[in-house]
Amino acid sequence: MLCACPGEEPSSDPVDPAYSDECTAGTRLCPSEWASQLCGQFDDDACLELSTPHLCPSGESCIDGECVAGCVHECAPGTAVCFNRDTVRFCGNFDTDDCRELGGDMGCTAGTRCEAGAFVPDTGERTPRSLAKAHWRASRRKKEGWRWAPCSASATASPTGLA
Repeated sequence: MLCACPGEEPSSDPVDPAYSDECTAGTRLCPSEWASQLCGQFDDDACLELSTPHLCPSGESCIDGECVAGCVHECAPGTAVCFNRDTVRFCGNFDTDDCRELGGDMGCTAGTRCEAGAFVPDTGERTPRSLAKAHWRASRRKKEGWRWAPCSASATASPTGLA
């Protein structure tokens, strides 16, 4: 359909995007996991356009343009990631909904560090990247008055809520 803004004539060029519908009437889509949009007439011209995104209510997510109850899993079961050098973060259900998220942090044990979501022996070997990171952290601690507290055997925890 050719459309025109109020007071203007439609363009004779049928492919002029300034004077055509942006979408098909009634179409719904999800611009993100947590919002929906509808195609309709929402402004002063005669053309169809998408509505502003409407956030889904708490506990709902957008699927096929509709906000539906339930949730979106944030990670795959049985996976883990390094939160930092000294902490593994596990995939599980750690809150009140039925979805998986990262949590259940497990702290380091003496002589280990996190690599690829698991603890490995800490050989003390430094890569150029880890040296640069260590230098940045040390300068930041010094600037902000932080004190270093190394991990100890008593800093262990066990993950809970694994799904």
